[in-house]
Amino acid sequence: MKSSCLSRVMRQPPEQVLFTDDSLTNLAGATALGTPTHHFVDEAGLWDTLEEIGALRTPSS
Repeated sequence: MKSSCLSRVMRQPPEQVLFTDDSLTNLAGATALGTPTHHFVDEAGLWDTLEEIGALRTPSS
């Protein structure tokens, strides 16, 4: 499976990178690479998705 340029730059596997876009076509490409996606419609929805995936949690010491 091809990895995405973004995941290589971030040094993370595609499944650990959230791809956010307002274009369903672009989201389909990211999904095909195994990258989780979020269809951006508004800021509130993005915050909800970030909370759902645990991206807003503070790492424990």
